[in-house]
Amino acid sequence: MVKKVIKRNIEKRHWGVSVLAVLGYISAVFTLLLALLMVAGSAVIGTLIEQFSPELTWMTAIGVVGLIFLGILFVGFAVLDYFIARGLWKGQNWARIVVLVLFTLSALGALASLEIVSLVIDALVIWYLGFYKPVVKYFK
Repeated sequence: MVKKVIKRNIEKRHWGVSVLAVLGYISAVFTLLLALLMVAGSAVIGTLIEQFSPELTWMTAIGVVGLIFLGILFVGFAVLDYFIARGLWKGQNWARIVVLVLFTLSALGALASLEIVSLVIDALVIWYLGFYKPVVKYFK
């Protein structure tokens, strides 16, 4: 079976797509660091609870397990951020659609809480990835 390899010319990629992809990579790194801090911090917090509040030792297990669970969840978010950023960089349409859905949900949340700056940023990204012809053409 012969695979077709489609190479995208890097000059066809609009600079804004590159910026969004790089921001996605940066987000993945920081999310991974936060996950590692949660897992490492779970041991420290467990020790502190046992040392300063012996009557609350039953909470130690709950807190440690909770932080480890959140750390694992954030590792998943970091992996998701990485693959979305890679998809944007390579011009894969599924990544554009995922970003559009996520920014639409974010815009709805910003609208509900009346956060004007977040709403404007979300609307700009939605317009850019959804309706700006050179960008839409790059992902087709």
